[in-house]
Amino acid sequence: MRLNTHVSNSALSGAAALLVTAAAFAAPPAYVVVDLETLAGPDELTDPGSWASGLAGAGGVIGGSVTNGAHHEFHAFRMAMGSMIDLLPLAGDAHSIATGANASGATVGLSYNLGEVVTHGVRWGTDGASTSLGAFHPRAIADDGTVVGEQPVAGSLGVARAARLVNGVVTDLGTLGGTSSSASDVNAGGWIVGQSRLASGATLRAFLWRAGTMSDLGTLGGASSRAVAINSAGQVVGTSQTAVGDPHATLFNLGPAGEVLSRVDLGVLQGRSSSALDISDDGTVVGVSGDRAFRWSAGSLVDLNELIAPGSAWVLTRAVAIDANGRVAGEGRHFGQRRAFLLLRRSAADFNADGRVDGDDLGTLLGEWGPCAGCQADLNGDGIVNGDDLGTLLGEWS
Repeated sequence: MRLNTHVSNSALSGAAALLVTAAAFAAPPAYVVVDLETLAGPDELTDPGSWASGLAGAGGVIGGSVTNGAHHEFHAFRMAMGSMIDLLPLAGDAHSIATGANASGATVGLSYNLGEVVTHGVRWGTDGASTSLGAFHPRAIADDGTVVGEQPVAGSLGVARAARLVNGVVTDLGTLGGTSSSASDVNAGGWIVGQSRLASGATLRAFLWRAGTMSDLGTLGGASSRAVAINSAGQVVGTSQTAVGDPHATLFNLGPAGEVLSRVDLGVLQGRSSSALDISDDGTVVGVSGDRAFRWSAGSLVDLNELIAPGSAWVLTRAVAIDANGRVAGEGRHFGQRRAFLLLRRSAADFNADGRVDGDDLGTLLGEWGPCAGCQADLNGDGIVNGDDLGTLLGEWS
C-alpha cells in the first residue's frame, strides 16, 4: 500500500522544520504521521478542513472533509490506497459524514442539509455507491453487515431509541427505563453498546445489549456514563463520571455472560476530563484528554504527540480509532490547519521518520558502517553496522 504523503504548497515555508534527522530525536519516534489532506486539495484553508471518524479495512480511513463546492459543503470520505474517495450525499442533500465502516470498506453515515431537522441514514458500498437507510441513523457497521445506531420515535421530536438494522429490518433495542437511547458499536458476537436515559430522564448510562437484554454497565462512582466501542473480547470503552463528577475515560471489562468484571479509570493527561473513543482487540485504547490525543495500554496513558517526530508541525488533538495493526486515525492541527491524520508504526529502518525506507535511510546506514555502539543503524543491536543491518533495511524498502 502506498499512502499519500504529499506536503502541501502552503507548507513549503515550514519545510526546514520537517528535515529532522534521526540524530535530532531523543528517541526514535514510534509513529509516522500521514496527513489525509481534504477533498478540496492539500492547500485548502477553509475550516474545519478534514476530520477522521474511523478506520476501514485494507488501510482505509473514513471521516468528513470540506469540499471545493460553491459553498464549501462537507462530504464524507473514505481514504484507501492513498486516494480520498468522495462519498456523496443523497439526492436533495448538500452534506454527508461517515460514522462507521467495516473490514470490507462498506461505510455508513448521515446525509443532511444544514438547518434542517431531518437527517437521512446512508450506506456506501466499496465503490462509493449510496443506499438510503431512511430515518435510521447509523453509527457502526459490523463485518456481517449488521448496522447499529438509533431510530427516531415517530411523533416525538428529538427522541430516538437504540436500534439494529439487519437485512432491511429494524429492531428496537429498548432503553434502561428512560425515553431515549442510542447504540454506538457492535462486535463480531453481536454484542451492542451505547447509552440510554434512566427512568428519571436526567441520567445517561452506558449499556450492553446482548441476546435481547439491555444491561446497565454502571459508572466510576458518579451518576453518568456512556459506551462508544467494544472489541471482540467484550471489552468496552467510553466515559464515566468519577465520584467527584469528573468525566474520565473508562474501560469496562466484561465476563462471558456480559457481566461487568471491572471498571478501569484510564486517567487524564491534562485538566480533569478524558474520553476513550476506541479499543483494539488487544486492549489498546485511544481517545482524547483536554486537547491532546492519547493511547492507553497495560495501565500506561501516553500523549500521542510524544510518539511522533518533533518539528513535524503536528498537534494531535483527538484519536478516534485503532486497529489490530496499531494504525491510529484521528484529527489534529497541521501547520495550524485542522486535518485528519493516520498514524503508522514507524519501521526501525525509517531513520528519518518520513514514512519511507529509502535512499536517505540507506545513506544514514552507510554513514554509520562498522563498529558503532548505540547507533540507530545497528538494527540488530550487535554493536556493529554491517551486512545484517543492510539486509534488514533492504527488506523493509518502500
